[in-house]
Amino acid sequence: MNTEVANAVRVKRLEKYSDFTSPENNRGISIEVSVKGGVGFSEVTIPAYMSGWKGPDITYAHKGAVATVLETVMAFSGIHLLKLATNAKSLSVEYFTQVPIETKLRAEAKLVQRRGQNEAIMECVLRDAQGTLLAQGTGTYALYSPDQLRSLARAPFSELALGPKVLSEAGCNREDLARFEESLKTM
Repeated sequence: MNTEVANAVRVKRLEKYSDFTSPENNRGISIEVSVKGGVGFSEVTIPAYMSGWKGPDITYAHKGAVATVLETVMAFSGIHLLKLATNAKSLSVEYFTQVPIETKLRAEAKLVQRRGQNEAIMECVLRDAQGTLLAQGTGTYALYSPDQLRSLARAPFSELALGPKVLSEAGCNREDLARFEESLKTM
């Protein structure tokens, strides 16, 4: 293990919550985010079955898989850096070149701007092992305190970025929210 990872803090995920990017999900993209200083980072490999372009001698990652890596690293970095839950409102991705599959990549995210209490702008870059910039993403995130999440879980369905149906489908109950709140205090 290199020194950077050893001295970094791993961003915790909610218990019982599993999605496309969960490390234990072998059918998605395994993404574990750590933070050191003001930078969140992840070493990630996009699996071959997430290819988007196939040439005679090489296959590249699907653009959606690349966007997923960028957005996930920004979201989990934001949770740690801001000590609040994050939910993407918008995502912009610029692809500088094709992204290889089955190759170790590094994504690094940082907070660009905090807009009041309820919104933040994050940025993430994706590089290969040689340091070549492959893609860059910018995301606008809605921010939620644990109290706001509890309120949303009780509210009737609305057009809020994170509604009670999403919370219940994620297995997010009062106990989960309490654990999330505690984890924010220890980050």
